[in-house]
Amino acid sequence: MVRVLLIRHGESEENETLHNLFDMLQRKEISGKQAIREGMKDKMVDDGDSPLTALGRQQVEELGTYWAPMLAHKAATGGLHAFVSPFTRTMCTADPLLSILHDNFGVIATIRPELGEVPGLVARDDTELVDQAEDLATQGKVEEALEKLRTHKWRACGMTPSQLTQKFPWARLANSSLSDHPTDLPWYTSGWERPSVAAARGEVNRDFLRSLQSTLPNDDVVVLVAHGLSLGILLRTLLTSGSSTVSMFNEVENTSVTSLFLASPSVQGDGNFFMPMGLAPHFPQRAPLTTAKLEFFNRVDHLSGTPTMQNWMLRKGVMKKAHGGSQIQAAAASATLKARL
Repeated sequence: MVRVLLIRHGESEENETLHNLFDMLQRKEISGKQAIREGMKDKMVDDGDSPLTALGRQQVEELGTYWAPMLAHKAATGGLHAFVSPFTRTMCTADPLLSILHDNFGVIATIRPELGEVPGLVARDDTELVDQAEDLATQGKVEEALEKLRTHKWRACGMTPSQLTQKFPWARLANSSLSDHPTDLPWYTSGWERPSVAAARGEVNRDFLRSLQSTLPNDDVVVLVAHGLSLGILLRTLLTSGSSTVSMFNEVENTSVTSLFLASPSVQGDGNFFMPMGLAPHFPQRAPLTTAKLEFFNRVDHLSGTPTMQNWMLRKGVMKKAHGGSQIQAAAASATLKARL
């Protein structure tokens, strides 16, 4: 039995720009898709790897301060496993939380590119090509659009593996698809990602979680720090057989936390677990658990300071009331979590 915590990154500059542009669109200060494109390109960083805003940096510090005490027991007993997308915004989101757990309990996290956002990283100079392909597809020239995307020489984007591990001491490349990547070259080289590739990546992440479900000790906790769209695809793949018509998992708040409970297939359950709609009456009450239970979704308790989530974690046995309290609190209060963001 494995509990999986899915964490979306803090507010990025890209998030802020898009939000502002849509507000302007609603107020009719701008109009049309081209205005959105130009506004996004004007504000984007050169390699497309958007950093956190000032608000985003505040959000992730609150996330780390709030969740580190709740995960201290699992961290201290070796029952915590973390995986992080190598985008700048996700690494910086994980940093306050994992810095505390690394400094106090030696926790390390694996950088996992498969958790990256859709449609990958696209450099500023390559966005015009993407716009051209989108326009061709809108005109019904889908094959021409795909050929343009396939044959384009995309600029490599993102931090290099060396930069990732040097800036974030808790990060490791071992057992990652980046383990053999040149250490001095940007990690992302695939360019704009097609929807079918993104969907396949969701299945890869689903199978990865299933492998952890079957191999990790009971009651271990897995933390994934990723993105809104990639986490939405993963949730749909796990809970709705990947149906693209289910959009409820797309809209999650920055630094929100979602919990999935993956029970071992050999464990007998109480029937309160997700299964395709309409099939539940045909299964016995104590059917084997082979799927995921959504325990909570899109929670941002750390931003409001309420104790609700701490009480829940205590009840589930993930958090131990007396474990590491003063140690963690002291670490969380020091130097604004190292202020590396």
